[in-house]
Amino acid sequence: MALRVLGPSTYEQVAIFLKKDPSKIWKRMSDAKNDGLIERTEIRRKMASGREGFVWKATSVLPTTEKSLPGKGVVDYSKAILNQQQLF
Repeated sequence: MALRVLGPSTYEQVAIFLKKDPSKIWKRMSDAKNDGLIERTEIRRKMASGREGFVWKATSVLPTTEKSLPGKGVVDYSKAILNQQQLF
């Protein structure tokens, strides 16, 4: 989501924006790429180390949220037990 706000950026720029350690962001870039959330451009920018780093950009794919499984959950069973206890 940081790349959506910042626009095309290096992992260092994303780390500064998120106030995180750059090594932690760098390690997650390939995960996000494999999930189809970001892609590497052909553009390179100079980093703090003096080396050039790739610029990444967000794709049109949005992250998905997890959904609960269909059927009864623990809360449903707990309520049923409480209702049975109230009958006695």
